[in-house]
Amino acid sequence: MDKLIHFAFGSDKLNPNLQYSKLLNFILQYRRLKISKNEEFIPVPTKPNGILLNPNHFTLNWNGHISQVMPKTYSKKFGDYAFLPHPVRMICFIKCKLNSKEMHHHSIRYGKMGLIFKEEFLQQNGLKKVAYYTNNDIAKDPLLKEYWALSRNTKPEDANRLKELAKEICLTRKPALQYEDFRSEASTVISVSDGQISLYQYDRYEDGYDFRRENEYRIPFTTPDEYMYFEEQDLLGITVPNHKIAKKLSEYLVGWTKRPEVIIF
Repeated sequence: MDKLIHFAFGSDKLNPNLQYSKLLNFILQYRRLKISKNEEFIPVPTKPNGILLNPNHFTLNWNGHISQVMPKTYSKKFGDYAFLPHPVRMICFIKCKLNSKEMHHHSIRYGKMGLIFKEEFLQQNGLKKVAYYTNNDIAKDPLLKEYWALSRNTKPEDANRLKELAKEICLTRKPALQYEDFRSEASTVISVSDGQISLYQYDRYEDGYDFRRENEYRIPFTTPDEYMYFEEQDLLGITVPNHKIAKKLSEYLVGWTKRPEVIIF
């Protein structure tokens, strides 16, 4: 059965002991996950009858409207589309079978320190599945089509719906593949919080990386909260990279009334 896994402290994947220390001090001690802010994109048509007059000068206002302000990312791979960067606060999960080929694929990038949560708990917190688009199917996406239509003919009564669509697209839509444009034309943002280094969402992936293999799910956050808290019973298991860490973690969890399974992979 597929499990929803949050890989923790992937930037430290080459140092499992440091990952383990941070897992205890920043996550398990307080029963919480850090909410991160990532840049996501809204694809926008740039044809003559599209939304934008100039594909290289645009931005997204907080109310969901488009206005021409400054250069933003423009992907040559998508020819007729430009991309509006927009910050999104969220926690990410990957859904896959334990010890599967896909899970090992993810561990190469994120490490082997993962937290497996009950799907019911995550759904109660607003879990959403990510859909991936390519230059062949992007024009057929119903969510994008509605957003484009409202953006062309904005009416006062459509303002709230346009804002909702903008948020939904940023949360649930993602390019299927990594393109050079996303890395070379977008600024890198680096921040450190709770021992975790956060990089610009697309800056850490090589060209051609297939995001579809991640089968990503997200929980969005619109409140100013810094963390999502969980109870002991919400955590099904914790994956670790070796027997030594598994033994130490099992000893740490003795005090829990509902202990998650410790899994070596």
